Amino acid sequence: MLSLRKKTFYRILVGSLIAILLSLVISLTSSDSISPVFGSFHGDAFSVDGVLFMYDAKAILAGKKPYLEVFDHKGLYHLFVDALGLLIGDSVGVLVLETIFGAVSLLLLFETLEKLEMSLFQKAVAVGFFATLRMLIGGGNAIGIWLLPWASAYLYFYIRAIKEEKERFFLIGSIFLGVEVALSFNSRPLDTIFVYGGMIYLLIKGIKEHKMGMFWMNALAAFLAFAIVSSVFVVIAISGGYLVEMLKATFLENFTYIGRTANFPLEQVFFRIGAGLLIVIAFVVYFLERKWGADAVMRNFLFTLFLSVFVPLIFLGRYLSYLLCGVTLFSICLSFFIKSIPEGKGSLFTQRIMASIFAAGIVLFGVLTPVLYYTTGVADLSYALNSQDEKALLETIPLEDRKDEKVFAIDCSCSVYLSLGTISEERFYANQSWWSLDNEEVIPEVITFIKTKKPTWIVLSKDPLSKENFGEALSDYRLISEKAARFDIYRLNDIVF
Repeated sequence: MLSLRKKTFYRILVGSLIAILLSLVISLTSSDSISPVFGSFHGDAFSVDGVLFMYDAKAILAGKKPYLEVFDHKGLYHLFVDALGLLIGDSVGVLVLETIFGAVSLLLLFETLEKLEMSLFQKAVAVGFFATLRMLIGGGNAIGIWLLPWASAYLYFYIRAIKEEKERFFLIGSIFLGVEVALSFNSRPLDTIFVYGGMIYLLIKGIKEHKMGMFWMNALAAFLAFAIVSSVFVVIAISGGYLVEMLKATFLENFTYIGRTANFPLEQVFFRIGAGLLIVIAFVVYFLERKWGADAVMRNFLFTLFLSVFVPLIFLGRYLSYLLCGVTLFSICLSFFIKSIPEGKGSLFTQRIMASIFAAGIVLFGVLTPVLYYTTGVADLSYALNSQDEKALLETIPLEDRKDEKVFAIDCSCSVYLSLGTISEERFYANQSWWSLDNEEVIPEVITFIKTKKPTWIVLSKDPLSKENFGEALSDYRLISEKAARFDIYRLNDIVF
């Protein structure tokens, strides 16, 4: 008979191998901004954030100062992760890091399910749901994936504290909670919604059980972790001379962006409706589990976390990618619900139906997406369009003009810069029309840049809004190529051919 310690070691070893393999498969088949499965040019809307973050990191490695010389309204944390990935090996290096972060999150999910005493079948359904959500959200190199291990670790230790009735594990979990909040504040502040519910739960527990000392100890642990991690970014920003610009972009402009309610795309309306429906479902599930006699403490904990995520998303949610940091939590909630179903023929049938749905989801999103990418395309995610755009770009702009910041792209994917191997001199290098909705400096500054610096080449999005916003700056340019699917290419008139 193996000792408990050896069993634990072998379980973690096998779990680690499965987690790495599954995470690699997920990233290869769904992370279209960094996976070699999807080619080298990522000009589609699905990849826009992932390649933008890589461009930012590349610019920073080249000596550009964040916010002052290369702008985004996100924080620094994920850019540093990208920079590390680029140092490892360009986009493949970022893919390696995404695989590692995903694998750590999966392993923590495995261990959490073990603490919850889930059956092998229930574990499989939870892990399948995790994989399906990752594939559904897709994109690759998203902010949520870099925050997911910290949120998963906090969940593991809080659940361990509840199951083993050892409050010291709350303290460890609270440290991870504080780290996740700090990294969210230095990436996308909204992602704090996936952990702050832990403090709400401890506050309720402290009041009900007259253990406010326990709550304050955990609040202090979380705050100290938050302060230590945040101070690193503050020191970096102060030393770089962009603290004020960083705070303005990360908080003020993010708040403006999230709060912008005019002209909501239909998907954002559906997002809010979906968040509301999930809250209703959460109440139904809560009362079902109560009727079924589910573990009351764990039920209350997960219910509190679920509400703490989806209540703010009714007001602040915009895109599916916002849910990425919560896939571990959602998988745990699902597995707990399945476990709560009373045993019997009906229970087994329900579980098998759920398992079949999630298995089908993995197959569909894991296999069908790359297949469609190379055939009919998936909306804007299409090999044909990406190949057409890259070919037009490389055939039109000569090698000698891809240096010394001679190319400037307007409202285009940063794949334009990455493909050419160039960096823009202007800090508002992409998404200009989009950024201008929250920052009135963008359009005037970009027009002034074009008129004074006169970059040799302008790559302009075919979106009519781009021509409307920046057309006046193109008076000294002439159209050279319309061969690309998503943009036109202009050249400065006074260049001698």
